[in-house]
Amino acid sequence: MTYSVNLGFNQFTGPIPDLSNCKGLELLDFRNKNLTRVFPPSLAFHPSLIVIFFDDNKLQGPFPIYMFLHKFASVDNNNCCTNTADSCDSQVTLLLEIARAWMYPYELSIAWEGNDACRNLSFVTCDSEKSIIVIYL
Repeated sequence: MTYSVNLGFNQFTGPIPDLSNCKGLELLDFRNKNLTRVFPPSLAFHPSLIVIFFDDNKLQGPFPIYMFLHKFASVDNNNCCTNTADSCDSQVTLLLEIARAWMYPYELSIAWEGNDACRNLSFVTCDSEKSIIVIYL
C-alpha cells in the first residue's frame, strides 16, 4: 500500500516532522509553508519516498543535493546557504548550531540569506576582520 502526504499551501510552521516510520510514503508535498530548520537527511534515505516538494519555505543550511540522487525533489525558494552541495561557511555553520539550540526561530529563518554571515545576515554584527561579535536573537 502506498501513501501520499499533501500539506502544501497550508499555514503550518516549524520543523519538518519525523517521517522515518511512515512506511509506504511515496509523495510528500510541503510547499508554501513557513517550515524552518535544515533539510533532514532522513528524507533522502527514506526507503519508499519518491517525490518531495519543499518549495517556498524558510529551510536553511546546505542545499540538499543528496535528495536529488534517487528522488524527484523540488526545493526552490528556501534560505539555503549555497545552491550547490558545498558546505556552508564555518561562521554560517556555527550560526546554524545556535539556531538549532533555539529550535530554529522563525524570526531568524526569515532573516537568513546567503553564505556570508557578516554580509548577508541582518541579525549579526561583525567587526572589521569579519568576526561575529553580536547575534541579535
